[in-house]
Amino acid sequence: MLNNEIISNDTTIEAEVGSNRFKSKNAISNFKKRIITSVIFLIFLVFYISLGALYTLMGKTKDIEITAYFSFLITIVILVASQYEINKATKLDKWYVTGTIIFISLVIFLFPVNSNLYRNLSFYSYLNLSVWVQSWQLPLIIFLFFLIIVVYAALTANKNLKGALINFSTTLIIVLALKAFVIISLSRIDFNDTTIGRFSFNTVVWVWLIIILNDSFAYLGGMRFGKTKLAPKISPKKTWEGAAIGASVSFLFGLTYALVFYFCNQENKPLFEIMSSLGNKSTALEISMYVLLSIAFPFIGLYGDLLFSWVKRVFNIKDFSRLLPGHGGLLDRLDSILFSLFILFILVVVGSSVY
Repeated sequence: MLNNEIISNDTTIEAEVGSNRFKSKNAISNFKKRIITSVIFLIFLVFYISLGALYTLMGKTKDIEITAYFSFLITIVILVASQYEINKATKLDKWYVTGTIIFISLVIFLFPVNSNLYRNLSFYSYLNLSVWVQSWQLPLIIFLFFLIIVVYAALTANKNLKGALINFSTTLIIVLALKAFVIISLSRIDFNDTTIGRFSFNTVVWVWLIIILNDSFAYLGGMRFGKTKLAPKISPKKTWEGAAIGASVSFLFGLTYALVFYFCNQENKPLFEIMSSLGNKSTALEISMYVLLSIAFPFIGLYGDLLFSWVKRVFNIKDFSRLLPGHGGLLDRLDSILFSLFILFILVVVGSSVY
């Protein structure tokens, strides 16, 4: 009996050791997968943003227009992939529903907001927008999209109204965010012998770096000092202490970054045209706006992260897809920046109307 117990215990110990080794190998494999995916994704993002920099800063170069078309193409691919993920998450994933929503999303993405905002934007500058584009047209298309998706949900057997409303809201965020990326990255001002970015591609770099630093230091700060849960039902690992550390570091970086370009390289400062208009009225007003935005964007990014995490909790999914090995889907990686770009869209539309 005693021998049997010893043998049984030895077998259990060996099984546990084997299981731990398997878990350890699994963890190492997943870590390597995450690193490789992160490096590839980072290279892709640098290339993607660089297209806007080349187009706006080297506008007089022969055939430079192809960089703008390529940027549009990549943005459309990101839009379609993101839309597919949100349709699947919200249970609106039948092929004809997905196809319809993606088509409407592309219409909203490509349709000009107004002629003033698009007057220096790639091929739109050749379309004589002032003749046929009116400010009420895009809101009407968005409203029709809302009616279509709500009516469809009301007529289906499962009455997926919650899914329809969440799909509409997140779709609007995604589409207008990517619309903001294109407007900011590819709008330029042409002079006789040179070109500059109207809003500066550097705006996207600035906001993206703020978001990355905020996420990174919130994670590190939370690991070291985190005690109070920020949103335990939505994102259990986030803490108030981590959020405060992330926001502080990213604010200091964001303000420093903006001021370096303000004093040393005006043409490439974030939100060039809007900030220059403010600066013409008052230097203090322009710097105050940089301070305000540097404070705001860490919290905007955090809210975007929590918003998309909430969507996953509502529909009981871990990731939006498995497109990025070790990271989940596109929306799992781009949630914070997409919501930040959505806010930038509002700022740019309002700013271009006022100034």
